Amino acid sequence: MIHDFLLVSSEELKNNGYDYFYNSNNNKVLIHDDLISYIYDSLLWIPVYNAARNHEILDFAKGFNRWGVSIYKIDGALKFSKVFRSWSDLFAEAPEKVVITGSWCYAENKEDGHYEKLEFSRDLLVEKFSMLANLGERVTESEGQLSILHFGI
Repeated sequence: MIHDFLLVSSEELKNNGYDYFYNSNNNKVLIHDDLISYIYDSLLWIPVYNAARNHEILDFAKGFNRWGVSIYKIDGALKFSKVFRSWSDLFAEAPEKVVITGSWCYAENKEDGHYEKLEFSRDLLVEKFSMLANLGERVTESEGQLSILHFGI
């Protein structure tokens, strides 16, 4: 399950809608849902718009739209960049093989279970989160001419 983030023209998005960009590969950053789960709480801090509701801003208590389409505009771009840059900087301090705690998994008997252990390459995590931070910086530098479009799982 993958989340797609891509940099788009705000004007084209307004004129054509998000479906226009669905198959686009331009400036796309792909992030696995397990990573989104791990950093999820910090994503709730970023102002985001619901693309399915005429760009209506999401309630901050709900924040990140995990299953739908979201738009990060100029008002959230700086925070978007800072949050992802912080994650990139944090993972840069990790060992080469990063092991993080995932979701709770039940055993077959439904009474026992364990937390999933997920392994990632440190360098890949740093690269992906840096790429996302760079998208936020580009939106900020564009003074709103660009937006980040997120397609959830």
